[in-house]
Amino acid sequence: MSRPRAASRQAAQALGALAIALSALLAALLPAQAARATTEAEIKVGYLANFAGFTEWPDRTEPLTLCLLGADDFMVPARRLDGLRVNNHLLQLRRLATPAALDGCQIVFIGRSARASLGNVLDALDGRPVLTIGDSDGLARMGVMINMVLTADRVTFDINRGATQRSGLVLSARLLQLAREVR
Repeated sequence: MSRPRAASRQAAQALGALAIALSALLAALLPAQAARATTEAEIKVGYLANFAGFTEWPDRTEPLTLCLLGADDFMVPARRLDGLRVNNHLLQLRRLATPAALDGCQIVFIGRSARASLGNVLDALDGRPVLTIGDSDGLARMGVMINMVLTADRVTFDINRGATQRSGLVLSARLLQLAREVR
């Protein structure tokens, strides 16, 4: 075999190996990105349960209803919270289609797609013992009691203590210490 032909065959083999390696890399990256999104939602759902555990409601002996508004990506991982016991309270999960259905909620998670309704939600819940939680930048400054924030691939949270106090809810000192920012 001549030298040019051998070099051509080696180049073709190297190119084929490179194509296989790139295909494997792409196949590995795509599921990893989907898994990261799922993991973020699962982590935030875990935070929802912990926030409930670090909150005291006035005269609350019955179950706590966790209502999800504009949080379709949270519905599947949040199902594991339905029926969970948190500080002797049974958590019940409810999906809200509109902000008009807030009655009976003790915890309201306001997802990103419901941000446009934030003012209406906060007005409807003003002064009521309902823990409001969000996951969009700046919501604690806008009146949401606890806002989860993804920073550097880590979930942290901010607390609006004034909003919490006006509602009659008490957040534990431990939760306040863990917050990134308390306003």
